[in-house]
Amino acid sequence: MKMTLIAIGSRGDIQPYIPLAIGFRDAGYDITIATHEPYRDFVTRNGIQFAPIAGDPRQIMEGEGGLEWIETGGNPLTTMSKMRELVMPLIMDMSQTIIDACEGSDAILYSTLAFMAGPSLMEKHQIPGMGVYLQAVNPTSEYPFFMFPELPFGSLYNRLSYHAINTVTGLLFRSIMNDIRQEFLDLPPFSHNFNQMMSLPYPVVYGYSPSVQPQPSDWGEHLKVTGYWFLDEAYDPPQNLVDWLASGEKPIYVGFGSMTNRNPDATTEIVLKAVEETGVRCVILTGCAGIGNADTPDDIYVIDSVPHHWLFPQMQAVVHHGGAGTTAAGLRAGVPSILVPHFVDQPYWGRRVASSGVGPAPIPRNQLSVETLSRAIKRAIYDKPMQAKAAELGKRIRAENGVENAVQFFEDYVLKHYTMKLSKN
Repeated sequence: MKMTLIAIGSRGDIQPYIPLAIGFRDAGYDITIATHEPYRDFVTRNGIQFAPIAGDPRQIMEGEGGLEWIETGGNPLTTMSKMRELVMPLIMDMSQTIIDACEGSDAILYSTLAFMAGPSLMEKHQIPGMGVYLQAVNPTSEYPFFMFPELPFGSLYNRLSYHAINTVTGLLFRSIMNDIRQEFLDLPPFSHNFNQMMSLPYPVVYGYSPSVQPQPSDWGEHLKVTGYWFLDEAYDPPQNLVDWLASGEKPIYVGFGSMTNRNPDATTEIVLKAVEETGVRCVILTGCAGIGNADTPDDIYVIDSVPHHWLFPQMQAVVHHGGAGTTAAGLRAGVPSILVPHFVDQPYWGRRVASSGVGPAPIPRNQLSVETLSRAIKRAIYDKPMQAKAAELGKRIRAENGVENAVQFFEDYVLKHYTMKLSKN
């Protein structure tokens, strides 16, 4: 079976789909990842076929529009509106390249940001498929949509949060989706609004741990939380890093991944002063934020990139932006996590970490200071119950097999359901 996995987003968004694709490949599927050109080598060096999708997320994130997008914080309306503004100039080119990448496919997998393409392509070619998501977007009464705060208003508020975000999404994107359906796919416009669409039984697997966010009891059988999808590439670390790690007590990690920053020097100063105040050693990952570009003492090691799966288990605690993949890596390592969420789903993961007792309360990006960071670091490295909970959660996550569960769900539910659907037509 020829399968295409459509993955849109930053490097952190793309990474979980590589082990997922490897799982399908090893199960006998002829799978291609369709994603952005800058990730071609990342995909192909792991033995997965690549197809290009227009657009370079890093260029978007590093531009003025990307900075403004990050600065919207967790406000759903402004975040979604800014996303539309950023992607509209690219959306027709992206759509055509996605359609080209899926030509001849027998099944389609699609990430959250590819929801506008996946179901329409399945409809056009009459082939099975499923969403492969990293954040919960299907409505439930048990918790609100991830971009909404958790408030003590019960199930009605939780349900309304999904209704609200789907209404906004429909207002912003439905017209362009229908243009694409009619112009590129020769399909009629959607007869459903977004709230109705989200209630349709599109199969979806969720690549996070049920130990971090349990599967809601009111979800149907077409939805499945599988466990995380981890990529453990071979890594040959620089010898001076190995020597530095062995030269003293376990350090902490600080890095903000693909989150760009208007004032990296100020962020670097906060990190350096907090590290000095707490007396810990520290590995700083420069990332897109550009932190760490300053003279640093011997107890700080600055590096451009290093795999989380190799580094995090050697840390006392990890400080990061709260992206889904980085959060997963920190939790699997079994050490306390300190999240400094910037926008979109990151505040949600910060809340999940804190409510699980495996990290302090998240520090919103605009509240990051020497005081807030040093206080969180001290708690993470001295709070024994927190360390024990983090170790126990890491053990449970390491025992899961999210990729195998996702492949099994596709075979046991998606293919069976699609075959039954065809037999009724």
